[in-house]
Amino acid sequence: MKNKTLLYLLVAVVVLYGIFVMMDRTSVPTAKEDYLVKVDSAKVTEVSIFKDAQTVTLTKRDSTWFITNPIDYRANIRYVQQLLEKLDDMRIESTVTTDESQYADLEVDTSGTQLTITQEGEKSATVIVGKASSSYRQSYARRADEKEVKLIRGTYGLVLNRKLENWRDKMILNCIQADIVGVETSDLHMTRTSREARAWVIEHEDGSVDTTDWAKSTKVQAALARLQTSGFPTEEDYGQINFDRPTTTMKVTLVDGTEKTMRFYKSDEETVRYYITLDGDMDTVYRIYEGIYNQLFKKPSELMPDPAPEGT
Repeated sequence: MKNKTLLYLLVAVVVLYGIFVMMDRTSVPTAKEDYLVKVDSAKVTEVSIFKDAQTVTLTKRDSTWFITNPIDYRANIRYVQQLLEKLDDMRIESTVTTDESQYADLEVDTSGTQLTITQEGEKSATVIVGKASSSYRQSYARRADEKEVKLIRGTYGLVLNRKLENWRDKMILNCIQADIVGVETSDLHMTRTSREARAWVIEHEDGSVDTTDWAKSTKVQAALARLQTSGFPTEEDYGQINFDRPTTTMKVTLVDGTEKTMRFYKSDEETVRYYITLDGDMDTVYRIYEGIYNQLFKKPSELMPDPAPEGT
């Protein structure tokens, strides 16, 4: 009898404990995360950034991001991705004030950065991001159509306030290394038969061919694929260059048959630079330093396999 009583008591304790746990869980409200703007980065089609009377607009065309204001040019995808990641996480930590007299101090007035975000199928939303908090872990911000100033997670200055030049994609050829199947200069005509082919061959003027050292040719191929401008020079920078007389020319052929022709113009500056135009487009001039230039231009003899050691 005693054992039965103990068993009943044990069951009752277990049941009561289960009820207590369930009541405890339901009695504590789950914290709801709120966002200044709910952003799905995959659906963002345009972001316009306005700061200090300057606007930069980034627009997604198909799967590629472009600057569309104040110029039309490929955008730096790494910086665009950083921006989208920040927009994806504009979580509100607290409400700071609705007092408009504090806007200037928090930089959520005209001194802040105004962001207009457009997502597929939704009305554009505009927010003003102000200064960072004293801990530099949050930022002050508000929606342009609301008075409430919020404290949102993270800081935004480095991601938002870039110069136009930094938003531009600095890649010159903008191609994948494996897609390069031909390189031609006045000294060199180097090709390979396909994207998968490892062997590069040099075709000589007399019709003969030589197989290059694979590693040496691949270094040239890699240097072309990662070729970036050191900046976007202005006419003031390259005013002394005679664009009718290139120092050298290089044609790069891709596996799909696309040909990209770069013309190089050596400067007379103390630090030697080469200015570059691509496919005759004079609207954009690139610039590289001599060390990069030397990685691209090789004589056939520099790409041949090293001679076998004597006695082997």
